[in-house]
Amino acid sequence: AARLNAVSGTGAHDQVAWEEIAIALGYGGNEGPMERCARIATLARVQSVHMSFAKSGLGEAAAEAFLLGTGGFLTGARHAPETTPLGFQMAHAQSLWTQIDGTSGKSVASDPVPLIAWSKTSVRPENSPHRRLSALVRIMSSWPGGQQPTESAYHGASRSGHIARVGQQASDAMIARVAAIVEFRSRSANTKSGSVHGDLAGLVTVKPLPSQPALVGPARAADIVVNVLLPLLSAWGMVTGKRDLSEAARKVYATHPALESNWITREVGRRIGLGGRGEPTVRRASVQQGMIGLWEGPCRPLACTECPLGHDAPARVSALNVDGPNPSANMDEGGTSG
Repeated sequence: AARLNAVSGTGAHDQVAWEEIAIALGYGGNEGPMERCARIATLARVQSVHMSFAKSGLGEAAAEAFLLGTGGFLTGARHAPETTPLGFQMAHAQSLWTQIDGTSGKSVASDPVPLIAWSKTSVRPENSPHRRLSALVRIMSSWPGGQQPTESAYHGASRSGHIARVGQQASDAMIARVAAIVEFRSRSANTKSGSVHGDLAGLVTVKPLPSQPALVGPARAADIVVNVLLPLLSAWGMVTGKRDLSEAARKVYATHPALESNWITREVGRRIGLGGRGEPTVRRASVQQGMIGLWEGPCRPLACTECPLGHDAPARVSALNVDGPNPSANMDEGGTSG
């Protein structure tokens, strides 16, 4: 909310979303370099580069070169692969990188992120930073409002005749699309076209190339929904006075299925008796977020006497972890699922 309040102008709110999505794509300590890349190669500048080379059929290749170059992956790379993550020739990407200064109107090649800033420890090849930067290109290509700046409604909502009356400006395009999806699903009790969680994940899913792993698969897309898209919508509702949107975001967040576990949630689960063999299963992403909050608070230093869960942790968590017989059911009119 503070960041949204601090910016203004066309594209300002989208830039906040762009940076937060980039941070969420960072793995193993790469959140900082990803954020720096997103601030140098802003959404507007990447879109500008894409458009400048589009007539020659090189829009996507140039946009990828822009982000890879900003990340430092096109300078002095003696052992670089022959092709980029999007399938273009690396040599061509390096050539495009040297041409982009003129089209973007500002020199960028002189200030790339140094390669030493990136963490490669414990990062699997499919999660490598240069693949995540290329994924941003595909996310940019499908960014809401990119082709129609004044149209923010989700396509399903448009077909149904329900056009969201929120954020009809280009600066709010991503937030407005999230709002349209959330509003449409919460008002359509009988819809059968998929869950609100899946629709939101579709905004940031990047499908794989043939015989290649996805650049952004369903698991990471769900992480972005929980950690970026829904918090952004909630914050946007707060700063604009649209409390109903904040409440709708909260309800969708509260019903979001569990994300993939990590070592923190597994360790906290072991300590509080949740998620292990013969113990209650973690079914909600909100419960996992609470577990991470516990770890950052009393759990890491083993300050058990200060734990807000007390001695009946499983019973208390189970009250927030309720799931019906069909966890994949669509949201009903009241904003709950299954």
